[in-house]
Amino acid sequence: MTGIGGYAFHRCKRLTSVTIPEGVRWIGAEVFNGCDGLKAVTLPDSLTHIHYEAFRDCHNLASVTIPENIEYIDETAFVGTPFLDNAPDGLVVFSGIAYRWKGECPEEVKIAEGVTRIFDKAFERRGRLKSVTIGNSVTNVGAAAFHGCGGLTSVTLGSRVASIGDRAFYACFNLSAVSIPKSLSSIGKDAFRGSRIEKIYVEKGDAERIKELLRGKGIDLDKVEFVEHDDESAVSFVENPANGQAK
Repeated sequence: MTGIGGYAFHRCKRLTSVTIPEGVRWIGAEVFNGCDGLKAVTLPDSLTHIHYEAFRDCHNLASVTIPENIEYIDETAFVGTPFLDNAPDGLVVFSGIAYRWKGECPEEVKIAEGVTRIFDKAFERRGRLKSVTIGNSVTNVGAAAFHGCGGLTSVTLGSRVASIGDRAFYACFNLSAVSIPKSLSSIGKDAFRGSRIEKIYVEKGDAERIKELLRGKGIDLDKVEFVEHDDESAVSFVENPANGQAK
């Protein structure tokens, strides 16, 4: 068995605990939606995907350990559970993954050291957000992670960021500056579409490579100034604990 199909245990109100065996890679849409009695779930290390409303309205599910190999958790997967609802406002982090910003987002965000990935849609449509500094432990910025952040003006990517997903900064209409490290090797479709980037900060000798990566990704490269800096003059990232974490 590699997956659990949609609605398999939908509204099984007498269900109190579940152990999902190794080998299962995905949990389908609404599999445990409305399982009011569910208090404990054991997820296997093999699990990579948790789909739409998989655990929605499991009103007694207060603790879940998310496997490190997880690749996708739908934004609605844990809505209506104490696991998510009782987490403090701020950045909700599962196993080193920045999952969602909960509550009102401030104007400036620094992603803590120790966070390895920013999940899809993690900051989607956070209109107050103006500045983002992504720490050196982050390797991946997910699809639509900052989609529709209309107030965002500057982004600094940490020294280990290797990939930026599709539409990651789509419709960030005021985004005018971004700092890109040498580690970046992949930029998704329309990653910067709708932005008005004027300056891109790169490490010395890396401008041409970054230009090629950015072609067709939504930036008018003819209007961009590439500013090179030496390694020692790169932006330093200050460790800043996540405001709120769920483990």
